[in-house]
Amino acid sequence: MKACLKIINNYFWKSLFGPGILFVFSALYMFIIVSCWSLLGEIKPISIVPTVVSFIVVLNGLFCIPTTINSLRTSIVLKRLGSSKITPLQFITITLCYYFVISLLSIAWVILWTWLIFINSLEDYYTLIHGANFWSILYVTLITFILSSGIGLFVLSFTNRNFVILTIAVVIVIFSLIFAGFGAPIQFLHTYWASDNTSSPLYKVVYIDPFWYTSSMSFEAWFSKPNDYFNTFGSSIFNISAKLCGKTITSSPVAQILSSADKTLNIYLPISLIILTSVVNSFTFKWNIR
Repeated sequence: MKACLKIINNYFWKSLFGPGILFVFSALYMFIIVSCWSLLGEIKPISIVPTVVSFIVVLNGLFCIPTTINSLRTSIVLKRLGSSKITPLQFITITLCYYFVISLLSIAWVILWTWLIFINSLEDYYTLIHGANFWSILYVTLITFILSSGIGLFVLSFTNRNFVILTIAVVIVIFSLIFAGFGAPIQFLHTYWASDNTSSPLYKVVYIDPFWYTSSMSFEAWFSKPNDYFNTFGSSIFNISAKLCGKTITSSPVAQILSSADKTLNIYLPISLIILTSVVNSFTFKWNIR
């Protein structure tokens, strides 16, 4: 097991692909997306941070894990491991555990860079940190990681070419930039104003994206405490009856962002998808390929 972990660790740092995505691109993306939303003035750009954090975890599951396993399972070293006592399940479990720890390190790194990005408006940054429920964040991170990894392994089950894996992952990411809120605050995508019975244009469309459920959970986990803008009354991702209400822009009225039905879906749908992908992957994943 130690030998397998050493191989994965050496490959991760020598390939530069994983570190480039999780520690370089992630920080640059946070800077770019925050800067873009800062231009609009009445929007608090700190509201995009929770979904960007979720985005980083998804990148790990869709890009890094499948390409790592695909590259290693064709190597001579892994072929030797394949003839040893290490089973495919053990190898995948070790890989997932390693990359989950890397995901946590990447999140910590990006949050540190976020402090630098908001150095001139630290009040908003401290609102993010003080409102965070870290146990909920850890849960959301784990669920997001397992779900994205399951989808990544599902793709890997049907191809042994990294460019195919990357192409499919890029398509999913582009799709999720809008529908999962990776590129826009979720208040714009999924808001309902009870006063005039209207909703945002993408109110129902977001449900088709599996990562919407985890990214909206991430938003609530980071802004769980009462706040006039992000979460008016305060709520928890595990308290289904407590709706998430907040503002779209600073001058807008308070509206419903996540209903009780939304929060029920957030809890149960990702877990259902995880179970489904796990069952499929258990039958389709191949240790050795030709």
